[in-house]
Amino acid sequence: MNRAGLRIAAAALLVVLGIWAGAKLHSSRGTPQSHRGIPVPAGEASAPNPSDLASDGPDATVVTETYDCSDSPEQIRQFVDNGNAWIEAMTTTLERLDQLSAEE
Repeated sequence: MNRAGLRIAAAALLVVLGIWAGAKLHSSRGTPQSHRGIPVPAGEASAPNPSDLASDGPDATVVTETYDCSDSPEQIRQFVDNGNAWIEAMTTTLERLDQLSAEE
Protein backbone atom coordinates (compact mmCIF):
# COMPACT_ATOMS: atom_id res chain seq x y z
CA MET A 1 0.00 0.00 0.00
CA ASN A 2 1.38 3.42 -0.88
CA ARG A 3 1.45 6.50 1.32
CA ALA A 4 -1.71 7.99 -0.15
CA GLY A 5 -3.57 4.75 0.55
CA LEU A 6 -2.31 4.68 4.15
CA ARG A 7 -3.39 8.29 4.67
CA ILE A 8 -6.87 7.57 3.31
CA ALA A 9 -7.16 4.45 5.47
CA ALA A 10 -6.02 6.36 8.56
CA ALA A 11 -8.46 9.20 7.83
CA ALA A 12 -11.31 6.73 7.36
CA LEU A 13 -10.40 5.02 10.62
CA LEU A 14 -10.42 8.37 12.45
CA VAL A 15 -13.84 9.22 11.00
CA VAL A 16 -15.27 5.86 12.07
CA LEU A 17 -13.72 6.22 15.53
CA GLY A 18 -15.16 9.74 15.86
CA ILE A 19 -18.64 8.59 14.86
CA TRP A 20 -18.45 5.65 17.27
CA ALA A 21 -17.27 7.87 20.15
CA GLY A 22 -19.99 10.45 19.46
CA ALA A 23 -22.69 7.78 19.32
CA LYS A 24 -21.38 6.19 22.51
CA LEU A 25 -21.34 9.53 24.35
CA HIS A 26 -24.78 10.52 23.07
CA SER A 27 -26.38 7.19 23.98
CA SER A 28 -24.83 7.15 27.47
CA ARG A 29 -26.45 10.46 28.40
CA GLY A 30 -29.98 9.20 27.80
CA THR A 31 -32.97 11.46 27.43
CA PRO A 32 -33.13 14.63 29.49
CA GLN A 33 -35.34 14.43 32.56
CA SER A 34 -37.98 17.04 33.30
CA HIS A 35 -37.25 18.66 36.67
CA ARG A 36 -39.51 20.80 38.77
CA GLY A 37 -36.60 22.82 40.15
CA ILE A 38 -33.00 23.69 39.53
CA PRO A 39 -30.31 22.16 41.77
CA VAL A 40 -28.17 24.81 43.43
CA PRO A 41 -25.52 24.52 46.18
CA ALA A 42 -27.96 25.69 48.87
CA GLY A 43 -30.76 23.33 47.85
CA GLU A 44 -33.14 23.56 44.94
CA ALA A 45 -34.50 26.68 43.31
CA SER A 46 -38.22 26.63 42.73
CA ALA A 47 -39.62 26.15 39.27
CA PRO A 48 -40.85 29.26 37.45
CA ASN A 49 -44.31 30.29 38.54
CA PRO A 50 -46.57 31.64 35.78
CA SER A 51 -48.16 34.04 38.29
CA ASP A 52 -44.76 35.80 38.56
CA LEU A 53 -45.37 37.22 35.08
CA ALA A 54 -48.06 39.81 34.46
CA SER A 55 -48.83 41.59 31.22
CA ASP A 56 -48.27 45.35 31.33
CA GLY A 57 -49.53 46.25 27.89
CA PRO A 58 -48.83 44.83 24.44
CA ASP A 59 -45.03 45.14 24.67
CA ALA A 60 -44.30 44.83 28.39
CA THR A 61 -44.27 42.26 31.16
CA VAL A 62 -43.95 42.84 34.89
CA VAL A 63 -41.81 40.16 36.53
CA THR A 64 -42.15 39.52 40.26
CA GLU A 65 -39.16 37.81 41.86
CA THR A 66 -39.49 36.17 45.24
CA TYR A 67 -36.88 34.62 47.48
CA ASP A 68 -37.70 32.27 50.31
CA CYS A 69 -34.67 31.08 52.25
CA SER A 70 -36.60 29.69 55.20
CA ASP A 71 -35.42 26.15 54.36
CA SER A 72 -31.77 27.23 53.99
CA PRO A 73 -29.26 26.60 56.76
CA GLU A 74 -28.96 29.41 59.30
CA GLN A 75 -25.41 30.22 58.18
CA ILE A 76 -26.59 30.87 54.61
CA ARG A 77 -29.56 32.94 55.78
CA GLN A 78 -27.20 35.10 57.83
CA PHE A 79 -24.73 35.41 54.95
CA VAL A 80 -27.39 36.66 52.53
CA ASP A 81 -29.28 38.62 55.21
CA ASN A 82 -32.37 36.51 54.43
CA GLY A 83 -32.20 37.61 50.79
CA ASN A 84 -31.83 41.32 51.50
CA ALA A 85 -28.11 41.36 50.70
CA TRP A 86 -28.59 41.70 46.97
CA ILE A 87 -31.68 43.95 46.76
CA GLU A 88 -29.59 47.02 45.85
CA ALA A 89 -27.62 45.14 43.18
CA MET A 90 -30.80 43.58 41.76
CA THR A 91 -32.51 46.97 41.67
CA THR A 92 -29.54 48.46 39.81
CA THR A 93 -29.56 45.57 37.34
CA LEU A 94 -33.29 45.92 36.69
CA GLU A 95 -32.97 49.68 36.20
CA ARG A 96 -30.15 49.11 33.70
CA LEU A 97 -32.21 46.52 31.83
CA ASP A 98 -35.09 48.99 31.71
CA GLN A 99 -32.76 51.64 30.24
CA LEU A 100 -31.39 49.21 27.65
CA SER A 101 -34.83 48.07 26.57
CA ALA A 102 -36.01 51.68 26.24
CA GLU A 103 -33.08 52.41 23.88
CA GLU A 104 -34.22 49.82 21.34
